[in-house]
Amino acid sequence: MSASLRQFQIGELVDGRIEEVLERAELIISLDGQLLRVQNETRQAMRVGQMVKLVVSATAPLAFKLYIRKSGRRDGHLDVVT
Repeated sequence: MSASLRQFQIGELVDGRIEEVLERAELIISLDGQLLRVQNETRQAMRVGQMVKLVVSATAPLAFKLYIRKSGRRDGHLDVVT
């Protein structure tokens, strides 16, 4: 994982790619070339290679919500695992 994580802004939309699906609903996601381990609390099944659009919901600690493109709604959350 990258030690120098870029600064995210609350409400910012970011594109990510699922790199790994781990046990206990944990995922490795690539965001802007940075790898993050996140806890998947969305109730959505994720697969390797899947592209996702996320909205930053918090910066300390860093957390995201899954952005549903069709409706524009935000669903569940992905929490960065430290």
